[in-house]
Amino acid sequence: MAPKRKAANSKADSWNLDELLTSQESKLIDVDLHGKLAGFFSDPKNWAQVSDEDKEYVRSLLPPNVELNDDGSIPLNFWRYNPEFRLDCRNLQEDLRAGRMDPEWQRQALQAMEERAEGQFDDFKER
Repeated sequence: MAPKRKAANSKADSWNLDELLTSQESKLIDVDLHGKLAGFFSDPKNWAQVSDEDKEYVRSLLPPNVELNDDGSIPLNFWRYNPEFRLDCRNLQEDLRAGRMDPEWQRQALQAMEERAEGQFDDFKER
């Protein structure tokens, strides 16, 4: 019996944004995510393609000590050497690998957080 062939669109599906950002099989897990993002954002041509709204959003996520370039772009040294950015890339990959970015996992985690805040587990803590 011949092996099953994947559907013609399976390659395109593997680059689906939802799959990339939520699946335990995301292609982002096993790549040098920090290097790819640092390389992308370090190129002024790429930064120029980002919408003003998205640029502002990215800037709002930066640590307060990051000084922007005169043109409002983020310094190359931040992308390449900032330990927080490097750690965030690693954490995203680990969360993907562990299934913590799956929408159902997120929903259950939010529900558990709300239940703990409501004191539903206080009896257990007091034993």
